[in-house]
Amino acid sequence: EFVVEQARLYIATKRLRTDASTLIDQDQEAIMLHQQDTLDIMRISSPDSIIICDSSPINSLFYMSPEFSKTESITKIVEKIQINPGLIFYCPPVKSSFILDPNRLHNQKECQEIDALIPEILKTHLPSVWPNVICLSGDIQSRFNIAYGKILEERTKC
Repeated sequence: EFVVEQARLYIATKRLRTDASTLIDQDQEAIMLHQQDTLDIMRISSPDSIIICDSSPINSLFYMSPEFSKTESITKIVEKIQINPGLIFYCPPVKSSFILDPNRLHNQKECQEIDALIPEILKTHLPSVWPNVICLSGDIQSRFNIAYGKILEERTKC
């Protein structure tokens, strides 16, 4: 089963309805909830399937203010994520491949700034998950081989 990134749909919908060019903390919370709900639905409806997602509810933490990320509503979602995080892959940005993307709100510089925050945010909010995050680096084939190998490893555990 493939679950798409909910932020892209959220941004596209918001732009269509409001012409907004920024997101606030409450938008990130809505994206986080929708991403988690979609994953939960797929896990429950397809318990024997491999669910692949090109995003995570965790990603919303990278775009929230530090104060908002510590609120009770966000803490509850984060606690739920830690129960069954699945495999989490971290892909550092590929500097030479940045292209304009109409359903993104950040540029290459902002992308690199966010990327620099990822380890600390994960260590702070998801201390039990952070040690198991799998870094995918190198060329496309190397990233694929690492990810596919880990997925097969995980699948044979079931």
